Amino acid sequence: MFCGAEMNFVEMNWHNFYDMYLRLTPGMKFHLGHRWMLAGQVHVPLINKGYVDRYSMFRLSNATLSKELHFPDAHQYFKLSAGLFSKDRCGFDLRWMVPITDWWMLSAQAGVTNYWALGYKPGGLKENEFCSDNWLFTGMLNTHFLIKPWNMEIRMNGGRYIDGLMGAELDVMGHYRHVSFVAYARLHEPVNDRFQDHVITGAITAGEGRRQSGGFKIIVMLPPYKKSKRTFVVRPASNIRLIYNAQMDEKTMMMYETDPEENERVYPVAVPWGLSTQQPAEK
Repeated sequence: MFCGAEMNFVEMNWHNFYDMYLRLTPGMKFHLGHRWMLAGQVHVPLINKGYVDRYSMFRLSNATLSKELHFPDAHQYFKLSAGLFSKDRCGFDLRWMVPITDWWMLSAQAGVTNYWALGYKPGGLKENEFCSDNWLFTGMLNTHFLIKPWNMEIRMNGGRYIDGLMGAELDVMGHYRHVSFVAYARLHEPVNDRFQDHVITGAITAGEGRRQSGGFKIIVMLPPYKKSKRTFVVRPASNIRLIYNAQMDEKTMMMYETDPEENERVYPVAVPWGLSTQQPAEK
């Protein structure tokens, strides 16, 4: 069992001096053996200033069953997931990772998902929605390069995101003992009205016709750093993520997560490559 928090802050706004929401994100992970895992997470609202009422709801944000398949002799590593994902998506997801050398790796992601929303606010406001006729295919192809002398990683990826846009992203990452710094740049199709539907939650509001964005991310891993063999563990969330987007747009080129603690520092599949070979062992 773990618990974290999520905060979103926008400083520039025509209506308010700033907009902000803060919520707790408690969750649970059950390791069922043979690389099966069941994960779940809820959102508990604390502060909502300037955001719509749906951010004031108690929400189920993740309920996922996943299975990893490892074929080390063939250098093939897979993860299959099904259930309710983040970003209001539900469906099926496949991850694939293949180390080519000790400095180069390829990976891919493919998903078939739909819109879903499940939330409740005391006083009668609630969401219970599932769009059965709006299945969306998303896919990503990634290449990873490791620069060992400086413990840097360069990632290049491109594909189709859950906002319906095709895009590409370049990440330059510096890894340290418990912290990773990421500078990123993005290029995508021009935003237009054809994407303003249930593909994402709400309409894309800023920058119609804009094609580029960028910013930085900081991922800080939290103790305990070593995995435990105990049957039941209560801990804080595994990491803190700080994300800055220069275009103030949180919806463009958005992708769901199948793991409630998914982040850029830890690979979605337990592959013996790069930073994963430096992770602390079990205690």
